[in-house]
Amino acid sequence: MEEQGGRRWWLPILWGVLALLLVALLGGALWLVLSSRENDRDDPGSTPSLPSASATSAAPTSASPTSAAPTSETPSSSATSTAPEEVPVPPLTGLPQATAEGLLDRLGLAHRVVYRPSELPPGTVVGTEPEAGTSVSTDDEVLLVISQARPSTGASPTTARPTVTNTP
Repeated sequence: MEEQGGRRWWLPILWGVLALLLVALLGGALWLVLSSRENDRDDPGSTPSLPSASATSAAPTSASPTSAAPTSETPSSSATSTAPEEVPVPPLTGLPQATAEGLLDRLGLAHRVVYRPSELPPGTVVGTEPEAGTSVSTDDEVLLVISQARPSTGASPTTARPTVTNTP
């Protein structure tokens, strides 16, 4: 009989400790979930900018296969994605031509290249029209002025040689 009495006194303590551990784990998990939701609400600036860029690029691919059922939602979302966005012209002066064209392509800006003699190394961006920081719509074209080697002959330094490049 002493053995049964000996087992019974620690059994409720064991169950109590296990119950407290379970409550602590559930409380910790609840705290983590609530704090992550609160962090999402505190930082709304960075979250919408990423989906808006991916939503505009994903809208055309998702709109074409699902043309039958969600027609009531598609016009409102496609109207906002087809409207030209205002994008500031990035500072491209001093960059290599390939890098500048890549940046403009990523921003969805069409561009045209003009070569002009300059003190900068050949193939370097001398300037842009419109200037860096100017907001342009994605329908507008940006003129890249690229440095070319100074001619050894007496050619006019204002002569421009336009070249057609990638227009999205």
